[in-house]
Amino acid sequence: MRFLVAVVALALVALCPAAEKKSKKGAPEVQIINLKLRRDAGVLTFEGKVKNIGERPIKGIQLYLEFLDPSGQMILKTTAQVTEDEVAPGDDSEFGSQTPDPPRAVSARLEAEDTQGRYLKLDKPGPHVIE
Repeated sequence: MRFLVAVVALALVALCPAAEKKSKKGAPEVQIINLKLRRDAGVLTFEGKVKNIGERPIKGIQLYLEFLDPSGQMILKTTAQVTEDEVAPGDDSEFGSQTPDPPRAVSARLEAEDTQGRYLKLDKPGPHVIE
């Protein structure tokens, strides 16, 4: 009986790190900081900062902005290269770009990839309101 209790206890200890890893798998890797989406004279400007909040370096960051109409349908998708450099855990990088003002767009949703095309989970993908 003691042997069985010891085996069960060891199994539980062995499974705890696996459960911890699984819970982190869905954790965001990139934090969006101070995102601003502004219209001015037919141009939409977007700027902000991204921070690597993951546990490993990210080889460059590219953002995809999906501009949405009032019903939430995508009407335009554009990209913004944040950096091609490696971003270490805890480091951040600023970005800014402009695009012709998409008519009817009221908000934008974000996605991100590294330079090798690997999807990066964002902490706040949106939608974010256009000012």
